[in-house]
Amino acid sequence: MSMRASKAALSRRGFLGVAGGTAAVSALAACSGGGGGGGDTLKFWNMPWGGTEFNPSDNEITEAYEPADGLPSAVYQEIQ
Repeated sequence: MSMRASKAALSRRGFLGVAGGTAAVSALAACSGGGGGGGDTLKFWNMPWGGTEFNPSDNEITEAYEPADGLPSAVYQEIQ
């Protein structure tokens, strides 16, 4: 096999890999249900890095949120 044929095969594989990855990302994005409105609640989450003093503040901020007409309410979640 010549050097020219080797480069062409490699670029075809690279192109197919990129095209397959793009198609997979597009399919996953189309199937995800987040962000587009129509939900009942807005989930605010945070990891417990701030310790016992910061985490209650997150919850207070979330509870103080008052949604405008048509917007979902908020719920706080602490995620490990």
